[in-house]
Amino acid sequence: MSSSDNPKKQPAKRVRGVIPEGPYDDSLDVTPSAPTQPQHAPGAGSHQKQTAQNDVGALQLPKDALIAMRKSGGLKFSTQQVVIFKDGRVVSSSRPAAEPRVLTDAQLAELYRTLDSLDFSQFTSTSGQQNPDAYAYEIAVRTGRTTQQVEVLDGSIPEPLAPLIRLLRQLM
Repeated sequence: MSSSDNPKKQPAKRVRGVIPEGPYDDSLDVTPSAPTQPQHAPGAGSHQKQTAQNDVGALQLPKDALIAMRKSGGLKFSTQQVVIFKDGRVVSSSRPAAEPRVLTDAQLAELYRTLDSLDFSQFTSTSGQQNPDAYAYEIAVRTGRTTQQVEVLDGSIPEPLAPLIRLLRQLM
């Protein structure tokens, strides 16, 4: 038998992806674009941030809220938020459908003691760039008739603020 009588079968070629027709990006555009719905292209990895998740405005305190904190960032970019009301109700974005929790009197007293020990006017606004794997913490707190806000980054959290962030993260 000759080799031409029994040719080796060649494996079928598999196409693992295609480059779509159309324009391509050949420049850096730093102007913000309008929010769009995230598109999940075939083969898109989980590392891509979703536009709707990133387009969140300044942290706002709802009526009768005492404090709110938003934690965003991390390896698989995520955003979580917690709001604590003056009466002890806790509303968390990680439990949106659940009935709001209520802090015990001891927990609420601890929160008030922690807040009373802080002078939010001493914390300056964030500068520098966030590590892509770290978290940013935005805090809005009602002190008397005013609302004060501060944003801090993992690795540069002021020591007096650390206990408050630990307490609020436990409530998320």
